[in-house]
Amino acid sequence: MSQTIEITYPEQIQKINIANGTNLYAIDLSNFNNLVDLTCTNTTLQKIYGFDGASTLISGIDLKNNQIDTFFNLSNKTNLRYLNLAQNQLIGYIPALSGSPLLRQFFCSRNNLSGPIPQLSSLTNLVEFKCESNQLTGPIPALSGLSFLKVFLCNNNLLTGSIPALSATTNLVYFYCAFNQLTGPLPSLSGLTKLLVFHADNNGFTGSIPVLSSLTNLVEFKCESNQLTGPIPALSGLSNLSIFNCNTNRLSGSIPALSSLTNLTEFLCNTNRLTGSIPALSGLNNLQQFICHTNRLTGSIPALSGLNNLQQFICNVNQLTGPIPSLDGLNNLQQFICSTNQLSGSMPSLSGLTNLQQFICNTNQLSGSIPSLNSLSALQQFICHTNQLTGFAGGSVSNILGQFQAQNNQLTSTPVNAILAAFVAANNTTGVRVLNLGGTNSAPTGQGITDKATLVSRGWTVTTNLI
Repeated sequence: MSQTIEITYPEQIQKINIANGTNLYAIDLSNFNNLVDLTCTNTTLQKIYGFDGASTLISGIDLKNNQIDTFFNLSNKTNLRYLNLAQNQLIGYIPALSGSPLLRQFFCSRNNLSGPIPQLSSLTNLVEFKCESNQLTGPIPALSGLSFLKVFLCNNNLLTGSIPALSATTNLVYFYCAFNQLTGPLPSLSGLTKLLVFHADNNGFTGSIPVLSSLTNLVEFKCESNQLTGPIPALSGLSNLSIFNCNTNRLSGSIPALSSLTNLTEFLCNTNRLTGSIPALSGLNNLQQFICHTNRLTGSIPALSGLNNLQQFICNVNQLTGPIPSLDGLNNLQQFICSTNQLSGSMPSLSGLTNLQQFICNTNQLSGSIPSLNSLSALQQFICHTNQLTGFAGGSVSNILGQFQAQNNQLTSTPVNAILAAFVAANNTTGVRVLNLGGTNSAPTGQGITDKATLVSRGWTVTTNLI
């Protein structure tokens, strides 16, 4: 049952702080003429009454994570500096904010607000503005004159138009506008030397990626899933850069040098039109993800030794040549995918890669034997079909390895039989179970035929040639 709180002499109250978890329906502020600060978070509060006539002295309002459904008029709250209405159930428009010229922090994230973002240019003291995860429409308003602005978050809305000029926001640290319907070019970021994070992914931006070389504090830059063209700009000198993601655009040219980016953890440039070679990755000891698939890259896969934090290396659907490099010591590696290239030579040893879940190298020109899969306890997919492989190093396979595709190689009956025997011994009887040894390989013989029947009886889909 909701509480009713009676306060004697409300005109003397300057601060209200209602405890988390209070079961509360409404607050009436009609007679709180000297109220300066209102805090009521994580309650069942739904309504604020008498706000228009409440104290004009109020400077801080924290009402996050309640059930409030209606925004209130702020036109006479001339001393307001902080307003937090995030994570409520607000509907309708954000009201005009021009009547609160001292406003520094405004948060209305994760509501059901619609309509435009109001004009902000008169809020010359504004430091943080967050309106992400609503249903806001229209353009991002002009941010000129907001020289104190550090944080601007408007991602996950329905905004249109272009990003306004950011050149005057010289204190900007975080800018998020991802997952909208924005178009036009990305603005110049030159002079924003304090910028740490810029996310503009999943929009309809065109033009080129702006010059980034002066942004020496930049940690994250994301512009994936747009329609950007031109080259990836030089990244040298961005020693703090941790995440760079430009996948799923129309970028061309080569991948820039990365060797100086010693804090880099994620580099994603897949699904573009990039050419040239994969740059040297040596020394990038923090690198966890390198994904460059579905481009037009040539040359060889660079050395990966020493990249002890690497979890994903994905370079399929390119025109790469040469051997797969050594994977020794990459104990955190989970995915290695290099299919649909022109790679040659033998497959590397996978010994010790106890976190490896996927190894996919099909549709190349690899020769020699399938390596031992002993002790690869996390391996779920091993796909090496459409190569020139002739043998199997032998040994056991994991009981969670459910997809093994080695069809269209040159395997004789001996390795085919050994692979069938290994899967019978593993006794995997759950999940997806597909074993393909058909195509241009030899048929199983003797015990191999029996082992195939055993696997089929356990629910496996097994494809081999017939004698």
